[in-house]
Amino acid sequence: MSEHLAANIVVQDDLARNIDNYLVRVVPTGFAGSVLVAQDGKIVLHRSYGLANDAIALPNTPDTVFDIGSLTKQFTAVAILQLEERGLLRTTDPISQYFENVPPDKASITIHHLLTHTAGVTEHADDDHAPMTREEAIQRIFAQRLAFAPGTGYTYSNSGYTLLAAIIELVSGKIYPTYLKTHLFNKAGLQRTGFYNDPQWQTLPIAHGYLNYIDWGSPATWSGPYWTVMGNGEALSTTRDLYQWWQALQNHTILSATQTARLFEQHAQESEDSYYGYGWTIVDTDIGSLITHDGGGLGGNADLAFYPEQRLLIIILSNRMVYLPLSDDVSLAEKLYATDTSWQLARNIVSGDFSQLPRPTRSIIPALVVLGIAIVMVCAGVTIVLRRWRR
Repeated sequence: MSEHLAANIVVQDDLARNIDNYLVRVVPTGFAGSVLVAQDGKIVLHRSYGLANDAIALPNTPDTVFDIGSLTKQFTAVAILQLEERGLLRTTDPISQYFENVPPDKASITIHHLLTHTAGVTEHADDDHAPMTREEAIQRIFAQRLAFAPGTGYTYSNSGYTLLAAIIELVSGKIYPTYLKTHLFNKAGLQRTGFYNDPQWQTLPIAHGYLNYIDWGSPATWSGPYWTVMGNGEALSTTRDLYQWWQALQNHTILSATQTARLFEQHAQESEDSYYGYGWTIVDTDIGSLITHDGGGLGGNADLAFYPEQRLLIIILSNRMVYLPLSDDVSLAEKLYATDTSWQLARNIVSGDFSQLPRPTRSIIPALVVLGIAIVMVCAGVTIVLRRWRR
């Protein structure tokens, strides 16, 4: 076995060995990252695979820090409910209560609409790392036409969560990263969770992001924070910390039981079998209900999934992803290494059959062409604006 294949294994029983053997087989398909599997509240396996940095052959470990993309939205949602619990806002409040000069078509948008992607807010054209102030971001969002009247439809909106981050700052009097560190991360006991350009990353192992086979470097070196992704992305964490985060939610360390339950309610219908809560998606699957969220960007792909009936928690952080979108529904090529691996792994655990690998890279063009397009995009300075996927 290659010395870079895995590190720091935790094996409890035959199930853990089956999971580990399965993940070792997944590595040659392109997977790299950290995996934590827990069942009945106990960690079954916590192990890392592949490289955090190909150039220096640095292996991933359970303490490697990854870009977690849209998993950040659950932090934002919890912060909003915390502020409501403290009596500083209400989710029924219209955003006109917090922002000046809200356009008439957006005046009826509420905090609840933003949390559930039912505000009709669409994305502005700037890339994720475009420098801008909070006020500039707000005005660019307000300048966009709504997809529908607030409360009458569903469209996944990163910009909606940016507005929530702005509300958190206005209500708390603290900048968004500071509020989360003080009231969420420290309270939950998270040791390696933060945002771009955090001084703590200087001494910690950070996974380089490999999007479309290109090394985009370490998120720790990206200047940030960026208001285009504030509140909806930009967080970094580890599998160990995200397990601690999940435990804090279940133990009501951060929120009361009543407020925590609201995170996982089926507030808005995404599709025939999936609903959006507050920062989480609730899905009816072939093996039972699923509470989940995934995310992705230049730093890779992340997935946190909990199957209540199976009492099964899977956290996978990967620094690899292939994603070349043509539209919201069609892509030239797509491989979400964390999301896809988590989805198949859960089914293998439930069935006891570990012969099934994650679905191969979906592509309507050959892989070499994908690589060529990716290289051209890098040379041309094209920024890939990544959002989120739901199978």
